[in-house]
Amino acid sequence: MAPKLTALAVFGFHIGLLIGCLTTLTGFLPLIYFALGLLVKSTAEAIFLKSFSKTYDLKFPLMEFLCWQVLYSIYAVGIGLAVQQKKYQWKGRNYSSQWK
Repeated sequence: MAPKLTALAVFGFHIGLLIGCLTTLTGFLPLIYFALGLLVKSTAEAIFLKSFSKTYDLKFPLMEFLCWQVLYSIYAVGIGLAVQQKKYQWKGRNYSSQWK
C-alpha cells in the first residue's frame, strides 16, 4: 500500500507544479509563488542528492540537476499516465498495471 501512496503523492505533486506553471504563464498566479515552490522542491532534492553523491563518492553535476528540474515534472506525469494502461512493456519485459 505504501508504494501506491508514494506514487500517488509524487504524481499529485508534479501535476500541481505543472498547473502552477500554467497558471503563472497565464497570469492567474504570481510568479513569486511558483518560483518559491520550485525553489523549495529543488533545494530539498539537491540536499538529498548531494548527500547521496557524497556517500557513494559520486560527482553531483549541479548544472545537469538544474536542467532536469525543468523537465522532471513533465516526465513524472507522463510516466504516471502511461502506466495506467492495462499492459505495458518496459526494458523488454511485459507488465500489467497494479492499479486495479
